[in-house]
Amino acid sequence: RISTNKYVVFNVSKDSFFSLLVNSIDKNRPVICHVKPDKLPNNPYAGDGHYVVAVGYDWYAQGSAGYSKVTYNDPHMNNSVYGTYTCDATVMTEAIRARYGYFLAA
Repeated sequence: RISTNKYVVFNVSKDSFFSLLVNSIDKNRPVICHVKPDKLPNNPYAGDGHYVVAVGYDWYAQGSAGYSKVTYNDPHMNNSVYGTYTCDATVMTEAIRARYGYFLAA
């Protein structure tokens, strides 16, 4: 719980990750993602689960063309993985789904 906004658990199978990400980030609340680490482009380690924190987004849509990106911090203890990265929103969604499918948003 941060300030007066409480975090809620969502499932990517039922809830739209990107729209909830946008809503949470626009309220200055990062999104906590429980992922399968080797599904993200920066993390080669196959592990049971790992947490990253989504802190930003970028999107563009025009007609059928467009993109949606997620910026996230990886707090990994290995310095070769630790850092801030950007990936496609579908990549993050699949990394979450590959674990248990849950994320926390405000």
